Amino acid sequence: PMVFSYNMVPLMQNWRPVDVLILDEAHYLKSADAKRTQAIFGPKCDGVGGLIERAERVILLSGTPMPNHPAELWPMLRACAPETILSAKTGKPWSYWQFVKGYCRTRNNGFGDQIVGGKNLEQLKAALQPFMLRRLQKEVMPELPPIRFAELFVEAKFEFESFDMY
Repeated sequence: PMVFSYNMVPLMQNWRPVDVLILDEAHYLKSADAKRTQAIFGPKCDGVGGLIERAERVILLSGTPMPNHPAELWPMLRACAPETILSAKTGKPWSYWQFVKGYCRTRNNGFGDQIVGGKNLEQLKAALQPFMLRRLQKEVMPELPPIRFAELFVEAKFEFESFDMY
């Protein structure tokens, strides 16, 4: 077994084939334009030319697979499970913007479309169900105490130095 950080992956052009590639904190691979995402999933996030092409199996691990919106799943699905995002018309995997149209709410902010949330989430959940294992913290770590909130008051004294800029 070998362990590498995501920062090392773009430097590994001559990677040898592996049986299993485990990618922890896979939510770091949410941007299709990021160098590390392209190094792992390929330039088009289709698995071709990326590190996953040299692995017999790929396991993605994340506690937060889509921290902001469903479109953050697209690079992972396009590369590792394209059958979950097939177009009914063409039989080919959806492009990024087709995925966004299917599962994200957008609004035009004057510069272009901005993703502001999700939609059709039950349909997406059903598509992910065969291979996405989701657990709640209380199921995997029942020994943790509940989160507590408390107010903490502190005194602070600020001192400013004046200085002449000219």
